[in-house]
Amino acid sequence: KSFYTLSLCLEVARGGVWLGEQLEPHPVLYVMAEKETLNRDSLEAWKVFRNLDTPRLFTALVVDYGDTLGGPPQLREHDKVDALCELVQEISLAHEKPVIVVLDTYAQVTLGIEENSTKETGVAMSALYRILHATRGGIVIPVHHTGKDHSKGLRGSTAFLGAVDTAIEITGGDGILKARVEKSNAGASPLPEWYKLEPVALPGGRESAVLEHSTQPASNEKVAETILEVIAVNLGGSATRTQITEALNEEGFPTKTSTVGKYLTQLTQAG
Repeated sequence: KSFYTLSLCLEVARGGVWLGEQLEPHPVLYVMAEKETLNRDSLEAWKVFRNLDTPRLFTALVVDYGDTLGGPPQLREHDKVDALCELVQEISLAHEKPVIVVLDTYAQVTLGIEENSTKETGVAMSALYRILHATRGGIVIPVHHTGKDHSKGLRGSTAFLGAVDTAIEITGGDGILKARVEKSNAGASPLPEWYKLEPVALPGGRESAVLEHSTQPASNEKVAETILEVIAVNLGGSATRTQITEALNEEGFPTKTSTVGKYLTQLTQAG
């Protein structure tokens, strides 16, 4: 989640490119309230890999219990929210642009809140809307966890998902990430996006990675090879689903004709 959010925000802050789209630069305030060492390594890896400095519009707020905020800004504490809002407004005025604020993670800025309570979650949501107002037309991105059962979505009260405009679910493993829009108030949800983590060596024997846009991996490389071969050997570079089904069964992949459509969709999304 942090790799995805940090990578996106760094591109926004420098006015870079995301999924082939040129981005308008905007100031970003990234509150690193959890695993700040890993986040800082990720930031350093991005600079090394891209051969760039930290974007001028990117501000990393690394909070601990010894700084002036006394730890991560807690959404249930009005004075902490006020202090954060003042900082956001200062950034917006300094750059004369709306600000993107990232709270990484939501759990670390809601310590003491019963996350399954609709009432207490409502208090946190109210604080998020105060921060949103302070951005002067920007965006607030809380980085949140799913529960133990990923199929049930975000951890805690359903009031959280109900309050947000857009929710993006990050899943994956083995260096491959999938970003899927779980909720969008702006219209139809786009197809899932795929990314790969490229390892980056850092000074002192440290290691990190950067996020690179990728294509959807085939669920089974041998299945993909068989389908493409059947299509290639048929006249006109096409084949019927029945021909593909027969070929897969002959290669030892028990398949129904109705399943072939799923394979073809995967191959199309993978380019």
